[in-house]
Amino acid sequence: MSIQNTEEYDFFAQIDAINASLKEGEEPFIAEVEPDEKLLPEIGYSLNIFPQPFQDLIMNVSEAIQMPPSVGGGIAMAIISGVVGNTIRVVPKYGMEVPLFIWFTLIAESGSGKSPTLNTYIKILYEIQSKQRSNYKDRLEDYEKALLQYEKDKALFKKGKGALPEKPEEPVMEHTIVSDSTIPALAFVFGVTPRGVTIVIDELAGLFRGMDQYKTHGGNDRQHYIMLFDAMSWKIDRAKGSQFIPNTGASILGGIQPMVLPSIMGQTSFEDGLFPRFLLECPNIRKTTFNKKGIDPKHLQFWEKLVLQCTKIPLEMNEGFCKPKILVFDEVTSVMFVTFINEILEDSKFLSERAKVFIPKLITYFFKFTGILHIINEMCRYGELKSTIISSDTVSSAIYLTRYYMGQVSKVLKLYGNSRVNISEDLKVLIQVLYDLKISVKGGRLYLSEIRNKYNNVVPNALRIPSDNKTLSHMLQKIGLETGRGTGGFACLTWEPEKMKKIFSKYNITKITDVTASS
Repeated sequence: MSIQNTEEYDFFAQIDAINASLKEGEEPFIAEVEPDEKLLPEIGYSLNIFPQPFQDLIMNVSEAIQMPPSVGGGIAMAIISGVVGNTIRVVPKYGMEVPLFIWFTLIAESGSGKSPTLNTYIKILYEIQSKQRSNYKDRLEDYEKALLQYEKDKALFKKGKGALPEKPEEPVMEHTIVSDSTIPALAFVFGVTPRGVTIVIDELAGLFRGMDQYKTHGGNDRQHYIMLFDAMSWKIDRAKGSQFIPNTGASILGGIQPMVLPSIMGQTSFEDGLFPRFLLECPNIRKTTFNKKGIDPKHLQFWEKLVLQCTKIPLEMNEGFCKPKILVFDEVTSVMFVTFINEILEDSKFLSERAKVFIPKLITYFFKFTGILHIINEMCRYGELKSTIISSDTVSSAIYLTRYYMGQVSKVLKLYGNSRVNISEDLKVLIQVLYDLKISVKGGRLYLSEIRNKYNNVVPNALRIPSDNKTLSHMLQKIGLETGRGTGGFACLTWEPEKMKKIFSKYNITKITDVTASS
């Protein structure tokens, strides 16, 4: 399986190439990209991670509705995660089980095509729900007849005639799709549907605004949603009594407008981890003309068949709790995901505070992706789940997909403006480098080449400074320092001891008692 657009984009190599082509006298290009954008670069969405029939479906719907394939791909994966539900979990290591549920948020303007795309994919869920309702009505009718007979037999038993009859069990309707997202409603649904459900809300702003709306003194709806992400049990305490829900689990699908997002998902949502639990998709939508192309019925039939196959994966229970089937990794794939995770954890040290909080959940999503991609491949190939070992191709695809959504985080955070409170992590590193190089200062000057070399040795590749001095000079200017030319015309930092001492003190660089350079 080949994946397109997965190569690491070397931002600064592109800058070097541009500057190398400049004519004499032209100003060099200066990098004005924040660390988040360098470490979480936007990459293209490739359908090659999916089997061919799945690719054809996504592309056909995308072309017909004029929405990017990434939108359909994200919605479809979220729906698969919901119908598979608690039947399967991914186990990266002993004691760690990852449920597959995806919370997918489409960030796009009203009228962009959010609803038509969503409705195309969720139609099958409503059809399944309709059959569940019809089946429930038939069972309810049988129950009511059995209950009448039970009452008659019970009356005869009291008169000494016949044996004590067994009271029939009242049927309950199972759920596949849910639109009422309040905690009491979900508690009822999970009580009768341990498999889990898909919550579909066209405008997610209503979900967030509705949290705790019925509580005079606030409530803990947010906490229940935070627990729901990991499909944890709920204990709900109310004045009328307590309720224990052993099995929960839901995928969430919906959209929100870009200008509304910052007011809905404010600082609290970063701090309590609610916002990072959502997988973000912020597509570039360019509709120019009306498109008469429709959706091919054969692709919709494939989609319906795939979803129905996933609903047939059996759910095992053990003493009231779900007992999911386990998907695992072999030695090769374990090394692959450990290497990937350690790499992004190392890079995350240089991210803004807002971006950092997304990394742990994106790692969780990586494991969710491995499970969902594995299931899609198995269903397309065999019509059932035969293997429980996740392949290296699937891990590679999940790594790519995780990097794609890392780039979406960077893109969405731009809606919040400048996320830095004081100074970005790359500039903090630069200040530390300056402190470490103070003994190299001669005659009140420090060569920019020395600064650049030391800096590039301690930061990730994506943050390395290119060979042009203009970029480094610009970074130094951001912290109030000046550059010039020294002996031989080499670019230098002008070292002013008192100014340097203030900078080191301001940004908590240790050992600042002596910053006077050697003469």
